Amino acid sequence: MRRLTIVFIVIAFLLSGICCADPSGEAAWAPGKGGELLKSYGFITGGTGGDLMLNSYLTREQLAIILCELHGMRSEAAAYAKQPNYPDARRISSWARSYVAFCQDKGWMVGMGGMFNPGGYVGGEQLSAAVLRVLGYTDVEWGGGVAFMRSLGVELSNARVLTRSNVFDALWHVVSMPIMKSGEVLGEVTGRLRDATAPFAVTSVRSDNYGYIYVEFNKAIDPSTVSPSSIVLKRIGKDGTAAEKGVEFSSVRTVRNGAYFIPTLLFSEMEAQLEISGIKPLWAKDSEISYSERITISDKTAPNFLGIEFAGERALTLVFDEPVSKTGNIQLKLKNAIIGISSDGVSGIGTDRLTYSVNTTFIEGRTYGVETSYFKDLVGNSSARTYHERVYAPELTAPEVRIGEQRREYIELIFSRRVTGIEPNRFYLGDNTNKPIRITATSNYNDKSVERTDYVERVYLWFYDATVPGSKVVPQTETMLYIDGRMILDGFKNQLSAGSFAVKAP
Repeated sequence: MRRLTIVFIVIAFLLSGICCADPSGEAAWAPGKGGELLKSYGFITGGTGGDLMLNSYLTREQLAIILCELHGMRSEAAAYAKQPNYPDARRISSWARSYVAFCQDKGWMVGMGGMFNPGGYVGGEQLSAAVLRVLGYTDVEWGGGVAFMRSLGVELSNARVLTRSNVFDALWHVVSMPIMKSGEVLGEVTGRLRDATAPFAVTSVRSDNYGYIYVEFNKAIDPSTVSPSSIVLKRIGKDGTAAEKGVEFSSVRTVRNGAYFIPTLLFSEMEAQLEISGIKPLWAKDSEISYSERITISDKTAPNFLGIEFAGERALTLVFDEPVSKTGNIQLKLKNAIIGISSDGVSGIGTDRLTYSVNTTFIEGRTYGVETSYFKDLVGNSSARTYHERVYAPELTAPEVRIGEQRREYIELIFSRRVTGIEPNRFYLGDNTNKPIRITATSNYNDKSVERTDYVERVYLWFYDATVPGSKVVPQTETMLYIDGRMILDGFKNQLSAGSFAVKAP
């Protein structure tokens, strides 16, 4: 749900010293243009006459060719001498066999139930499984690929069948974003995307509940170039001119491709002039960005209750489409009988996911329902009465963890679901003497430390603070972060699947 109505009055301009023309004549991303961009940069060639057949479906043998093209290995794969050894190899078209064999030996495509099923259409999970292997992620379990792709910033449907247009939109982000396991950009690794051909740009601006402005970029940003002074927001008066003094921002939180700018006070409804400046990309050579547009900030919509997720055998997460500032009425039901819920054990206020502890243990296979009403967003809009239900099936796979932001002071860890048991002696950097001096749930060192009994999805391991004698910074040369996950458990009592990660400060 968009909370920011954007009126394009001033066109964004880039202070980039280099600007090469895009072969397609259009470098800007837009839904449905992924195929055109992939073809323009030479990632795909299309069918007869270059036809991309955007409204048709992609088969598994066609995907094999595309995977080879994405990695710049089409010529090598076309000349591959081996044959695929699937039981249904004879069903593979002659023009695709060398590509399928190449993908099989590379480990990019592993078949389905032992068979390759060459004419089968590609769905979200099949696409994500193959693409993640190309990017270097070999340990993502089946069924979790789409979610993992989304966590990397690639929007992908989990539909059982995807159109070629859907596939190409996702693949454009795969080749143009720094999401390889190595941290590199696949398109740059293969030499087909140069920094100059995709200028550093703002891709979207949005705000929820007047509580923050989120600016998204087309490349990973350098966090050291981002601060509250990177944004200027000035109210537009009745005479159409901008006020001299702008909104004051107290803090900023960066993610891979974007930044959340948090104001000192909540916004009020207004027209305003937005300016973004001084931010640079992390790896590319672009100059700092300068971006300007006129926006209207408005929020008259109540939070919508989207559904429930089981966060453990005695915990339940309510999912909304925007941050919730105040809880409302809630009932947990089993076969229309109210079985209660504990409001004392709620966490996540201020976010779009509220997790409650419950006063009963869920039973596998039973259907539980939740009815909510009067939950308020940050500006006081109240939600309507809504009901959702779901069958309880305990999660049996181990939670996973990946590295997020890395700074000289801290390393961010992002878990695939909420875990407990977080304490300093579970982590060490380089050697077992360099343990975190503090662990928080935000990138603010002064925030409350995470207790080992707290359930969290994201933590920051602080290795340095100027007031702590002997604390060490995260080195700028690659070192190893070791994680002992034996006592780090999710709400289903599954042990963390973790080990060691190569890390370094930018």
